[in-house]
Amino acid sequence: RLDLDQNCLTTLPEGLFVLPTLEALYVNGNCLASLPPALAQLDSLRELRLSGNKFGEAPEVVGSLHNLRALWIADNELRDLPVSWYSLTSLTELDVSGNRIEVLPARIAQLPQLQELTLDRNPSLQEPPPTVAALGVDAVRGWFVAQNGESV
Repeated sequence: RLDLDQNCLTTLPEGLFVLPTLEALYVNGNCLASLPPALAQLDSLRELRLSGNKFGEAPEVVGSLHNLRALWIADNELRDLPVSWYSLTSLTELDVSGNRIEVLPARIAQLPQLQELTLDRNPSLQEPPPTVAALGVDAVRGWFVAQNGESV
């Protein structure tokens, strides 16, 4: 595990990308607005904590971290989640609380291993309704099924 929390980082250190066995990276509370494509080299990464940074857009490169199991990207300025994230089939936990997400695509509920989905403090959230989102991933899946008339 590498903990770089609260360091006022605006970019990730170059040396980070030569750690092929790194399983957990914590960069909460920095000043990151983007992530470099080189992050994809961290094949063993299972846990990524990006909360409390300056992300206006969700970093696409995260979608290439196929072994990722837990992703925290709370308290940023995200409005949506990129399509690349739907390939994170090992993801069990996703925290996107405290952002500006308005609509959560139904495809997020299709992530087969997802067990925990945190959506609170997204004041503009319309779909699924905040009352449903507060009940967890199973309720969100059920809501999408009811809306679409099919299994997600």
